[in-house]
Amino acid sequence: MHTSLAGSQVRVRFSNAFGSNPLKIGAAHIALRDSGAKIVLNSDRSMTFSGRSFIEVPVGALVISDPVDLRIPPLANVTVSVYLPGTSTAETSHIVANQTSFVASSRGNFTGAVDLQGAGQTLEWDFLAGVDVFTDERTAAIVVMGASETDGIGSTADANRRWTDVLASRLQLDASRDNVSVLNEALTGNRVLHPCA
Repeated sequence: MHTSLAGSQVRVRFSNAFGSNPLKIGAAHIALRDSGAKIVLNSDRSMTFSGRSFIEVPVGALVISDPVDLRIPPLANVTVSVYLPGTSTAETSHIVANQTSFVASSRGNFTGAVDLQGAGQTLEWDFLAGVDVFTDERTAAIVVMGASETDGIGSTADANRRWTDVLASRLQLDASRDNVSVLNEALTGNRVLHPCA
C-alpha cells in the first residue's frame, strides 16, 4: 500500500466483510517495500491483535492490528504480509488495486521473508482494508469518495499515479500543507442512488 504522511507507528485493517466463512490469520507482518516482492532489510515488524500473533475475523467483520513501531517516510510503499493457515477464499477483495501483490508458490508461513522469489502475482488486495500511519496532532485529512476514475481504473499499475496519489504528492511539496493526508475511499462501480456494478 502507498501511504501519504510520515509517522512513527502503523496499524493495519483487515476485512472479512463479504466472506462466507471466518478468516483465520495465523501471522501478519508489515515492512517498508523495496522493489518487487522484496522488503527493506531490518524494516520487518510482526503485528499483533490484542497482544496475540493470530486472529480469526468473523464473517462481516473488520479487525485492526495493534500499533507497531515503524518509522514511515512520506509517500512510502509498505508491504503487508499475511499467513492464512487454512483454506481461504478471497471474497473480500479490492479487485482493481492496481498494485502487485505476491502469493507464495508453496504452503507455509513466509511473513518474515525478505523476498518471495517465484511468487505468483495479482493486482488486487485480498482482505486488506487499509494502513493507518500515526503522526502528530497537527495532521489533517482529505477523504475522497468516488467511482472508477478515483479508485484508479486506467492508472498505471505499481506507479501510484491515481489522481489522489498525485494530490498527495503535491501536498507534500508544500511545507504549509505537508501535514494533510489523502484517504482514497473510492469504489469502482460506486453509485449513491442505485445499486453498484
